[in-house]
Amino acid sequence: MPKKKIIYDPDADYSDLIRAAEAAGDLAAAARYEQQRNEKIRSEGLSYPTTDRYAAYLPENRYAFDPEQDAGYAAARADMDAAFRALTQGGSFSYDAASDPVYQAYAARYLREGRSAMEDTLGRTSALTGGYGSTYAESAAQQAYQTYLKRLGDVLPDLYAAAYRRHREQQSDKAAQYAHARAAADKAYDRAWARWSEQLKLAREDEAATAKRYADAERAAQSDAADADKKAASRKSELGAMIFKTGYTPTDAELAAAGMTRAEAEAWKQAYLRNLK
Repeated sequence: MPKKKIIYDPDADYSDLIRAAEAAGDLAAAARYEQQRNEKIRSEGLSYPTTDRYAAYLPENRYAFDPEQDAGYAAARADMDAAFRALTQGGSFSYDAASDPVYQAYAARYLREGRSAMEDTLGRTSALTGGYGSTYAESAAQQAYQTYLKRLGDVLPDLYAAAYRRHREQQSDKAAQYAHARAAADKAYDRAWARWSEQLKLAREDEAATAKRYADAERAAQSDAADADKKAASRKSELGAMIFKTGYTPTDAELAAAGMTRAEAEAWKQAYLRNLK
């Protein structure tokens, strides 16, 4: 989705607008002005730094839940991802006797015992022929040696089965670790949501209270201005009535206090003079 273009007024002083919005407590408006200021700087190549001081107050940021911003959830999610990789990237089971230390121990033992048995058999059969070797002696010795090699081969199925059991147990442990990490991440998500919801509630209450204070102050200012206008109108009316009745010539200070011009005062005085004829 293409990024929405920010529309700005080239003649606007956004720094002043931001300060005014902040003073009024309208941080969302300050955030919008900041966006427009940044766009103006980028679009016109101005030599001012862009800022994001108020970005958190944009509705799309303030009211959007992003669990990754919660440190507790981010850590739990990382643990869960690591456990999932360990579970799924371990590879399928394979058995290599050459790299199995248990098999190597068996091999060393049976080869050693096989050679010993072969030498013993060869010695005994040679003794029967006066110390001379024979085809029979060599065959018997080789048969004794092969007996131990067969024993070594016989242990392979058991070693394979034991290795497979270890693999299954390891996979089971990894699955349990992943399930635990996932449950922890789910709980961390719920906690993050609860914290965010509470912060959002407080933020909205604060914004509502700020907006109410601003509205109350605006109404009070309007009321004060209306009262001032009424008082000024009353002072002007009273001064006009006094001039009309007495022909009084007010001072500049009195005119200023009543909001009356010298020409208006003179008009009232002329009306007074006409009444005298």
